[in-house]
Amino acid sequence: MNHYDIVRVGDTAVWPIGLYSKKVKSAKAFKDGATIGVPNDPSNEARALVLLEQEGLLKLKPGAGIAATTADITDNPRHLKIKELDSGIIGRSVPDLDAAVVNTDWALKSGLTQADRIAQEPTKNNPYTNFIAVKKENVNATWVKTLVSAYQNDAVKAEFDKVYKGTGVTTW
Repeated sequence: MNHYDIVRVGDTAVWPIGLYSKKVKSAKAFKDGATIGVPNDPSNEARALVLLEQEGLLKLKPGAGIAATTADITDNPRHLKIKELDSGIIGRSVPDLDAAVVNTDWALKSGLTQADRIAQEPTKNNPYTNFIAVKKENVNATWVKTLVSAYQNDAVKAEFDKVYKGTGVTTW
């Protein structure tokens, strides 16, 4: 290990995980026993379950947070069926499910749109926000300000919005 002291110097963007459906228009509209797909990898499954909890669909053990699994579900009042699926196919599975929590990059690749997104995790204070980081000793270096301003500007935001079509959100 090199034991670098790394410091965050500028936020870039976040791709908030979203709940997508072709069958309902809001999280409140799920029928008892609805099937919801979630990614089966640990990081994204936790994000999905936290989102479902934020939408009032289930409850997780206190403190489960970004390490949550289906074993941490303590209350499921609508008897939702949580189906764990590979992240690469979950977006294409939305029509076969009542809904699915899909990573935004996979949603875009699967042809899902903002109109299909019925909920998303917050963008503010999101632990998955991407950022520019440098060694602590370089924080005040001139090139750091140049680097951050080269990313955090209107031209980059316009291109970002064009490419990601609302699935990614700039955070500066």
